[in-house]
Amino acid sequence: MIDAHFPWRFAVLISVGTSCAISANMLILTIVGKINSKLPNDKQISYLWWRLAEVKEQYRRFYPEGRLVLLTYICGAVMVLCFFLMIWVHP
Repeated sequence: MIDAHFPWRFAVLISVGTSCAISANMLILTIVGKINSKLPNDKQISYLWWRLAEVKEQYRRFYPEGRLVLLTYICGAVMVLCFFLMIWVHP
């Protein structure tokens, strides 16, 4: 239960960090879907078992001007920053 001493900054950081984690996951799934739409069925990437380096390479090949990988990295960086700041903010 949240008591009166629970810092609101902690709640904001955990909310933003969790939102960024979910957003990064959704972006990766979107990237995999876009890649799979360009590949034949036998060469498609699994939605469950993928390597980030392979996904990034294929995405850059098919979408050289695409920004989804950059957005994924930004979400990941903000997520990590929020979780480190939670350590600092928590009493």
